[in-house]
Amino acid sequence: MSNFENMKLLIQEISGTGERTMAISKSFLEFTGSLEEGVFLSQVIYFSDKSSRSDGYFWKSYDEWKEHTFMTEYTLRKQVKALKEKGYLETALKKAYGAPTLHYKFNMEKFTEDFIPFLRNRRIDSLNSQNGNFDIAESLTKSTTKITNNLKDMVDSEESTERSNIDIQFEEWWNIYGRKTQKPKALTAFKRIVKKHGYEQLKKDTETYIGNYTGDPKYKPYPATFLNGYNPDDERFIVNNSYNNNNTQQNQTAIYQKEVKVEDLYNGGEWD
Repeated sequence: MSNFENMKLLIQEISGTGERTMAISKSFLEFTGSLEEGVFLSQVIYFSDKSSRSDGYFWKSYDEWKEHTFMTEYTLRKQVKALKEKGYLETALKKAYGAPTLHYKFNMEKFTEDFIPFLRNRRIDSLNSQNGNFDIAESLTKSTTKITNNLKDMVDSEESTERSNIDIQFEEWWNIYGRKTQKPKALTAFKRIVKKHGYEQLKKDTETYIGNYTGDPKYKPYPATFLNGYNPDDERFIVNNSYNNNNTQQNQTAIYQKEVKVEDLYNGGEWD
């Protein structure tokens, strides 16, 4: 058994816990030119496909990042800024457990666009140093083409799966909302909302909205109208919404604290 394996067993025996090993590719360190940025990049890539959100975002608190990277919050903020400036990382404030939380999204396409040429050039330099003027262009071109095609297949597969998932989610939401009118318009709005806020957030708010709806069903907004007015991050959004029972056009309240005309609702129009 190696010294490394022996040390892992020793730590486990003394502490009573398994040892967590953080593997960092040397290529990431050379590519970024920074130990901290390379470590953070590696962790971002690792967590980028662990999220249950359909929009590709995931969230981590700074305390959790510290646990994974052993960096201070100041250092972490620098790494986030560096990856954002290179186009490899996007951030957005979204809800997690009902509270606004910073979410992250890794841009795999942009990263591989820069990373593959870096690996290719490094390989050329390595082989040239070993073999002098050995002709490796054809071999590397084939390897790069294969990698690019594999990435394209992976992206196409992910897009196909995403389209399938969005259709399943929409049918579920369509049945939850209940008013089945102007389905194509609703689907278009639904895709936009899910991409921005995530399906689980929309589903939760819709169920709350429907559960608290006490008005006349004929005055309930069209699905597309509801979705076009939906914004859980807006302070004016009222999930716990109630309708007056006299059914007058002037007293029909919408998800926002705004009045809308009944004829607008019937036409599936936008909020004023």
